[in-house]
Amino acid sequence: MKRAKLEVCCGSIDDVIAIKDLDCDRIELNCALELGGLTPSLSTLKMAKQYTDKPIMCMVRCRGNNFIYSKEELEVMYADARLLIENGADGLVFGALSEDETIDIEALKMMRLIAKDKTLVFHKAFDVIKDKEKALKILIAEGVDRILLMNETGEDILQAAKRIGMYHDTYGDKIEFLPGGGITEENILKILSLTKADQIHGTFKKIDTTGIKVAKERVKKTLTILKGDC
Repeated sequence: MKRAKLEVCCGSIDDVIAIKDLDCDRIELNCALELGGLTPSLSTLKMAKQYTDKPIMCMVRCRGNNFIYSKEELEVMYADARLLIENGADGLVFGALSEDETIDIEALKMMRLIAKDKTLVFHKAFDVIKDKEKALKILIAEGVDRILLMNETGEDILQAAKRIGMYHDTYGDKIEFLPGGGITEENILKILSLTKADQIHGTFKKIDTTGIKVAKERVKKTLTILKGDC
């Protein structure tokens, strides 16, 4: 049986280097993980591509706090997204909401155009949306490839996983679901089972004097668990 894919959230070039020789499948590249992850610098992307041939998904988010952006903030994110795609990003991770916390459809359409034939992921802004069924239909209609989601609003992680499993039953043939948030070595198999997902996202973090880092040993342990070798 093929193991679930593992996407590792990296907040710096050091994180990328730490896991470059491990058998994880994909990197989500950010900066400022302490703010939930913001757009990485272009230099970070370019250097990351020198160290790894793993697919690199780039976060496009200009600030922390909520996901409701001004026109000017969106223009900044569009410009960043174009540069990231032009310089080798394998996809974009993005989410923007309107004032009523529904999907900002115009922003989503623009990001789909910028991503071209690369992967477009709608991130955990989805968790804030109240009418998730309607949101799912919009994301599918607008050509989003994948949703990163779990429990941004503090829902119990296992309840959130069960909810994702229901989404998968209804929409899993139209869009990919990527569980992320609160993933640990202890609960990863349970979450995969409940969500029915074939991929999972985690930071596997440690905190030191420089901030949040990826803990290489935690990623190695997680891969061992996913391979069924423990």
